[in-house]
Amino acid sequence: MIRIDTDEGSILLKSIHRSQINTIIDIYNCTEDICYATGIRGSVTHTELAGRFGKFGVNKKELIYGIFMEDALHIPPQYAEKPLGVFNSVLHNKTVWIKTLVILPQFRNRGIGRRTVATMLQYTGSYYGIMDVCLSVLEENTSAIRFWDRQGFTELKRFNKILFEDQQLHKVIIMHKKL
Repeated sequence: MIRIDTDEGSILLKSIHRSQINTIIDIYNCTEDICYATGIRGSVTHTELAGRFGKFGVNKKELIYGIFMEDALHIPPQYAEKPLGVFNSVLHNKTVWIKTLVILPQFRNRGIGRRTVATMLQYTGSYYGIMDVCLSVLEENTSAIRFWDRQGFTELKRFNKILFEDQQLHKVIIMHKKL
């Protein structure tokens, strides 16, 4: 577990285990815009999610955390033991690739994503010696681009890629931050 305390409250990042996969599925299936994080339009199934995370909980270079809060944000009691989101990244040499950051819609715009990213960058930088962070975002996902810009990420490159089951061409932006 990783914990960081701020004036806004404590953020807890707890490792997700295979037994909690249904909780992650619930988070992924809570909103339409989740396709940007999962690459799947519509509902995510157990099989798709297990495939997405590969050897779930086995790969030591893949970090999968549930995002929990203990704070003044007035988190309802029913979320005291449930994650408010999921953060997933993969370590490669001195670089971390952020694969997924998902926050439940009712908890967005409260600083949870910002604090999660700051916590993970601090942790991976000090614990693993990470020097660079990368991620991909679709050009059409303007709210995600604005979020990552505010976290200090800049555009590294763009390319076109056929995505989703509809096999449509999308513009992918690779964003980068040096630690």
